[in-house]
Amino acid sequence: MASADELVRLDRQLSDLPLETVLRFDQLADEFESEIRSGATPDPEAFVARLQSDEHAERLLSEHLRHLQHELAPTAAADAGADAGRLPQQVGEYRLVERLGAGGMGVVFKAIHVRLDRAVALKFPRFAALLDAGAAARFVREAKLLGQLQHPHIVRALDAGDSEHGPYLVTDFIAGETVEQLVRRDGPLEFRRAVQLAQEAASGLAHAHAQQIVHRDVKPSNLLLDEAGVLRVVDFGLAKSLTIEASAETAGGLTHATGAGAFLGTVGFAAPEQLQTNAAIDQRADVYALGCVIYFMLQGEAPHPGTLADRLRTESQRNQLELRRSDVPSAFAAAWRRMVNRRPEERFQSMSEVERVLQQALDGTLAAPKRAISRRAILVSAGAATLGGIALWQRGASTRRPSAMPKPSRPLGPPPAGIKPPMTPSEIQATQQAWSQYLGLPVRLSATGDVPLALLPPGEFQMGAADGQLPGQTPPEGDWRHRRADEDRQLHEPMHRVVISRPLYFGATEVTNAQFRVFADATGYLTDAERTSGWGREDKGWVKRSGYSWKNLGQRVCIDEFPVINVTWNDAAAYCRWLSTQGEPRTYRLPTEAEWEYAARAGAPTAYHFGDDPARLGEFAWFGDNSDGLYRAVGLKEPNPFGIYDLYGNRQEWCLDHFAVDFYGRSPLVDPLNSSGGAERVMRGGAHTDLPRFCSAVTRWGQEADNPGAAGIRVVAEIGVN
Repeated sequence: MASADELVRLDRQLSDLPLETVLRFDQLADEFESEIRSGATPDPEAFVARLQSDEHAERLLSEHLRHLQHELAPTAAADAGADAGRLPQQVGEYRLVERLGAGGMGVVFKAIHVRLDRAVALKFPRFAALLDAGAAARFVREAKLLGQLQHPHIVRALDAGDSEHGPYLVTDFIAGETVEQLVRRDGPLEFRRAVQLAQEAASGLAHAHAQQIVHRDVKPSNLLLDEAGVLRVVDFGLAKSLTIEASAETAGGLTHATGAGAFLGTVGFAAPEQLQTNAAIDQRADVYALGCVIYFMLQGEAPHPGTLADRLRTESQRNQLELRRSDVPSAFAAAWRRMVNRRPEERFQSMSEVERVLQQALDGTLAAPKRAISRRAILVSAGAATLGGIALWQRGASTRRPSAMPKPSRPLGPPPAGIKPPMTPSEIQATQQAWSQYLGLPVRLSATGDVPLALLPPGEFQMGAADGQLPGQTPPEGDWRHRRADEDRQLHEPMHRVVISRPLYFGATEVTNAQFRVFADATGYLTDAERTSGWGREDKGWVKRSGYSWKNLGQRVCIDEFPVINVTWNDAAAYCRWLSTQGEPRTYRLPTEAEWEYAARAGAPTAYHFGDDPARLGEFAWFGDNSDGLYRAVGLKEPNPFGIYDLYGNRQEWCLDHFAVDFYGRSPLVDPLNSSGGAERVMRGGAHTDLPRFCSAVTRWGQEADNPGAAGIRVVAEIGVN
């Protein structure tokens, strides 16, 4: 074991080198150590030659590798007791016992919590002298990121602190071995064992992605197996939180911590985009890397051997990776090839999707991918002449289905009373139940793809806002959301009585990525954004460009349970048309603006179903005050009395109507629908970044039907009863 004085001297000398050289130094040392631990006898000078730096840096690396070779040699175990005396004996409440390894700019020790007598793993930055140059930023960030993650397949963070030896992170101590050590010792794994381990890794990484954290260094040595064989993802030292704003990243030292343009990752497993200077890295890089880990487990070797320079030189000519195993089912091989596609947009777009596919492989239910169907074919099969046909739903239109739901039992006697404000939540729910019994239909229903629906009884309400007054404070002048009082009056006056004459099923949540994917996979449908351009998050903010779509949000992770975004009104209408062709005959469509406000008021005469004061808004909505700038999975907040979630926040939602500022002045009394007008369609509800005044039942917006900007999708299903 190198003495403390030797390590301090090495740190001091390394601090004079460019950070890119230090990162390469650390990567080579990590690979060298991995080879020794796998039983190989690597040549230090061969690794020194790969550094490709000046004589001083090469001498330091040679010296360090020989220290590693000495301390990890079999004879070193006998000297462990003597070497332990050279370690820091105590750090806070932890007594260091032995050095476990180094990597990712960190050194890991086994330690004992002196009061609890519990074994833990304690990690220090590897090169303490670099802390003043900003390298500690990434180490501290790892502690913060890991503290957010609680999952059975991610190593737990237990504590963090500072000491005379630098900052430290305390995690669970896992007595076991890495996937790399397992394969190096036993050779390629059985197919089912490899898929099981990959599924566990995908489960942990999907949880990290749901917290907007991308690992960026998924590799066999960062997948640790405990004594029972359960896998845990470790070493989030290169992880990136996608919630950090660009300004915060720079101010927090991220740019310095990673090195502008420096390669971060491990050559044999990194995604192609990680090799590019300043390329945006998102969750799809982890998908690629996990595919490479699967290759390693099944083939016994890294998919991309050689140095960074080797890979950069050959990457553009590299053939598609292939699994050379006869026991790999063709359906799995096809799914795996999608994981390791060189183009991020062609991979699985979320790790939760990968997790699901791997579980299907284990269950024997994984099917071969379907052949894509053209956009034209889905429009024809849905009976649509154009994308924008408002004739999909109009009272008395010849294209309307005579029976849109599974035929309800024939109602007997007079119908129950409808909704007439003011009503309490219990009265609303009693009315729902009464109409459910009258129609012989359930209060809750699911559409194809598990889209949840709630029964909405008929009734009436006052639509609009008195004197154009919206709840909450007005944004200041200069804010793009600022509207003058006279503009608000134009939009929301006059208040007028509206009758919703028939019951219907209303989407209980916004349509999610997973639910929209069922449609896209079944039909091969391409959204407007996929064919032109969409919005994606980059370091400088949200940017509209080609390549971004509902599948790819740039630095934002596409999670299955999150509402689908980057969809236009045209896409939403196409989704409804397809949904109407699935299962038993039903007509699905977007809600009218009046139906949306009726559902959002939920029997209350106020701007929210709980009153006009937005103080309770956080119970029911993700908005600017509680979202941390992120939209979230659907259905996490409390529902309204109808059992409908997220109407006030998370994402704005498309409505069926054309948008017209003055429509309220000429609105019909019964089932109003603005079926003519310009290019804009109505959007309702607030978004995760909005002020309370924009997250009410009242606020109206308009947006072009082919613009994939702010809105998501919520559907309604008609019931063929007046």
